[in-house]
Amino acid sequence: MGARPVLFKLGPPRPIWRKDPFYIRWLPVLVFAFVFLAALVALSHAESPQSRGARPIALGNGYSAVSGDVYSLFYNPAGLFEINQEELSFDYGRAYSEQESARSDFNGIYAKPYRFRDKNYPVAVGAYVETPAPGAHIVDISAGTAGDAPLEEWTKGVLKFPAKVGLAATLRQEHGDNVSGRVGKSSLGLGLTGGFIFPINQKLQSGLALRQLFNPGANKDGPSIITGVLYKYADYLQMLGDLEYSSGGIWSFHPGMEWLLARGVLRPRLGWGYHDKGGIDSIATGVGFYVSPMQIDIAYLIPIKSATDNAGEFRASFSYRFGRPQFSEIYYDRALEQASQLDQNVVILTSKEAELKASLAELEQKKRLAKDELDNAKGRIEQLKNKDLLGERDAVIRDLKNRIQELQGNLSNERGTLRAIREKQATVRTHQVVAGETLQGIARDYYGDPNQWKRIYNANPDKIERGLPKAGSTLVIP
Repeated sequence: MGARPVLFKLGPPRPIWRKDPFYIRWLPVLVFAFVFLAALVALSHAESPQSRGARPIALGNGYSAVSGDVYSLFYNPAGLFEINQEELSFDYGRAYSEQESARSDFNGIYAKPYRFRDKNYPVAVGAYVETPAPGAHIVDISAGTAGDAPLEEWTKGVLKFPAKVGLAATLRQEHGDNVSGRVGKSSLGLGLTGGFIFPINQKLQSGLALRQLFNPGANKDGPSIITGVLYKYADYLQMLGDLEYSSGGIWSFHPGMEWLLARGVLRPRLGWGYHDKGGIDSIATGVGFYVSPMQIDIAYLIPIKSATDNAGEFRASFSYRFGRPQFSEIYYDRALEQASQLDQNVVILTSKEAELKASLAELEQKKRLAKDELDNAKGRIEQLKNKDLLGERDAVIRDLKNRIQELQGNLSNERGTLRAIREKQATVRTHQVVAGETLQGIARDYYGDPNQWKRIYNANPDKIERGLPKAGSTLVIP
């Protein structure tokens, strides 16, 4: 036997920048340029809004319908539900305006999922420290969790759609002697933030949240109620929007957009805020870099009044997700391993194909022999019909007819066997992903061992996002 031909020639890894259409690649640049020019001629200006995390501020703080992010602790705790791995995040922000001295803040969050009665209950704990002015500070200690909301049980069967519910408590300590517009006298307060997220379909979900419900004196801005939506347009764009009603009867709207480029590694963002008392009060832009297991986000509030207005806010965030595959494993090392494994699979399939072809050839030969025998039997019957051999002719005819029926039955069985072989050749085992499933859970269902999740991951790299299978996608189970 000769040497087996090379089925695959391994070359350099495929670049991670996907060949998107030119209008998709240039759309963020054009939008950013338009917003910047609009900012130069805007006629109103307001103080930078309070925010936590670079990604939320870059999206205009429209975050009530976002899930799977630790910063949901401050916007809508129900979004913590989709956190399936341990995560640690930090962010630093610095804001300045013409009316007040520059202020800076630091925020840290730790989140970890816990299993109770086969259900996922992520718990997040955060600490926030702000120095709005020399001699003044604000300190928040927050903790929250999320889970399934049994609306059907709560409403006696009136509401039958799925929902997630979350609740967070914040202990706030403020210190200052009227040295800042954000801090009056020293105070200590306890506040609550809670909400729901309603998954409508694979592309759309909505949120409802009540934020910063503190005792009097602990939050001068007062509580607010927010409803929002998140819509995933194709695989490269997410659109968000929040409608907020706050104390004093002020309505505000916070839309935002996020592009997912280079397979989701590069994520430009754009957001702005609008309220009914003064029009557009903030425009923000930013970018995220998702280099698994790390995530880096940067955001900047563009000055509104003019290009020389001394006002704005800068924020940077860093997150680390424990247990996520390394970036090199996803895009480089695994590429060669998958190509080698694919080569082996092709060899196995080629061998099976040869066996099936041999079986088919054997069945075709049997079919031809049976057909020839059948034709001979029919010819003998025609010959006997022309002879008068009394009972002998009829007996021979009966025998031949029985033989014909037997041969026809054999042909039917051979056809069924042939059909079964062809159906077996086309059978592929698949799995439809349901929201909340993990690769470990799917591996446990099919292999009995959650540590076999890498086999499923290697066979479906384009259907995994942030270490989790995309809900609604169809996975190939090796």
